[in-house]
Amino acid sequence: MFQPPPDFQPRQGPVQLLRGPAPGVPDTARDSIILSPMPRVKVAHRLSTANTRSVERLRWRQLFEWTTFPDMVTNHWDNVVPIWDKQALVVVSSTYWDRWGDVTNPASTSEGNIKDAFRDFPQKIQNFLGASVPFPSDVHSAIAPCHAGGASNWGLVGTPDFVLHNHRGTYSVTAVVEIKTPWKVTPQQIDQVLDGTGSARS
Repeated sequence: MFQPPPDFQPRQGPVQLLRGPAPGVPDTARDSIILSPMPRVKVAHRLSTANTRSVERLRWRQLFEWTTFPDMVTNHWDNVVPIWDKQALVVVSSTYWDRWGDVTNPASTSEGNIKDAFRDFPQKIQNFLGASVPFPSDVHSAIAPCHAGGASNWGLVGTPDFVLHNHRGTYSVTAVVEIKTPWKVTPQQIDQVLDGTGSARS
């Protein structure tokens, strides 16, 4: 079983982490997992130089940052989600740390490796959060890969790498995910695209 790194520290969030097997190590309750940091990928010394342009050759005409989103999430978590939901155990601890090790142990050299890391941790853990018994009090979106040719199944024109979808009833898409390599697309470039001062060609 993969053990948490010695310098691991839970991220502070809108609620106090209520339980945990040891100081600095998150329990596998919903609140602990949601408020804990994601594992960081290990970047290799030799990296892929392939571009990350979409095969669809399409782009948004306008992008707007949802600036009120963090406050809305915090308000929902503090005032709407009941305590039993936050404290529900949703994944076996050994499974959590095994998934963590799947992301941090191998060195990533390409966009494909980053996609593998996304599948190994964010996708699997998010789906545990939404599908584990007891079920959450509100509807969680599940994450699924969106393969070439499968976008029409979701009612999409382009083909993102992953989709978040409502897995109870309508299966409607709630978000799309595009995977980029952190050595090709930086946070600064993303900010430039959002504020209209940069180019999306990368």
